[in-house]
Amino acid sequence: MSFGPLSAAVLPLGAPPSASALAGGSVVVLSGAGAPTNGGSGTGAGSANSGALYLDLTNGDLYINRASSSSVSWHGTILA
Repeated sequence: MSFGPLSAAVLPLGAPPSASALAGGSVVVLSGAGAPTNGGSGTGAGSANSGALYLDLTNGDLYINRASSSSVSWHGTILA
């Protein structure tokens, strides 16, 4: 099995990615202290595209946005 190259934009919260990065299929990676919040004013709203990742630096948890950037919906992942 072969996968194409991964393009990522790693951003601190409050630093939105460029429109060209989102249009080019980049994966936005955000981090912060504690779990992210959902909704139109949730963590990364306006910048975290579908498939974006969020790293909880306090608890070591990883989340993925399964919605659009206009109304984020973060779902925890299970890491073994």
